[in-house]
Amino acid sequence: MSAALIAVTGVDGVQIAIEPEVKERSHALLVEAGEILSVANNFDQETAAEVLARLQEMARGVERARRAVKDPVLEVGRRIDAIAGEFSGPLEAEADRIGRLIGAYRTSLQAEIARREREERERRGQIIEDANREKARLDQEAANATTEEERRVAEEKASDLVRQTNAALVESKQAEVNARMRPAGIVDRGSWKFEVEDIGKLFESRPDLCLIEPNGAAIRGAIKGGLRQCPGLRIFKDSKVTTRKAA
Repeated sequence: MSAALIAVTGVDGVQIAIEPEVKERSHALLVEAGEILSVANNFDQETAAEVLARLQEMARGVERARRAVKDPVLEVGRRIDAIAGEFSGPLEAEADRIGRLIGAYRTSLQAEIARREREERERRGQIIEDANREKARLDQEAANATTEEERRVAEEKASDLVRQTNAALVESKQAEVNARMRPAGIVDRGSWKFEVEDIGKLFESRPDLCLIEPNGAAIRGAIKGGLRQCPGLRIFKDSKVTTRKAA
C-alpha cells in the first residue's frame, strides 16, 4: 500500500491530506463491507474474513503513514524545546533563586510588621490605662478643690490630658499603618494552595470538596484475577475478531 498521508507545502502552509487513490480504494472497500449484513454459513464467513483483513490492513497502512509523516514534525518540536530550554534554563534558575531571596525577606518582614503592630497595640493600651488613671485623679482633684481657681486648673489639666491622649493614640495608629506599607517594587502575586492531609476527614466534613471515581486499573486487575460479579459493576466480555496476515 502506498503512503496514505501526504504533506503538501503551499502558500497557506503545510496541508495534510489523504492520497486520492487511497480515498477511492477506501470508499470502494467501505461499500463492499457495507453489503455484509450477516454471517450465516462458511462461505459468508470466508467472505467476511477477507473483507475484514483488507479493512484492517488499510487502517494499519494509514497508521504507518501517519507515523511517517508525524515523526519528523515531532523531532523538530523536540529540538525547538531543547534549544528553548537550554537558553531559558539559566534565566529561570536565577529568577527562581532571586524569588526565593525575596520570599525569605518578605517572611522576615512580615514577622517584623507583626512585632511592630503588637507593640503599638500594647502601647495604645498602656496610654489609655495611664490616661484613665490620671483623668480620675484630676477629676477627683477638681471635685475636692476649695477655690474656683483650683477647680479650673484641674479641669484644664484634664482637658489637656484628653487632647494629648487622643494625639498619642492617633500617632500610634498611624505608626501601625505605616508598618504595614508594602516595600516599593514588591508585588505579591502568590496564590493560595492546598494539601490534603486526610481525605476521610475532608469527605466527612465537606463531601462537596471530594470526587468519587472508579479505579480503572484496580478493577481491571481484579477482573484478571477472576472477579465476575460485584455490586455496582457490570462485568462483560467485549469479543473482537481479528485476522492474521498470511505468510
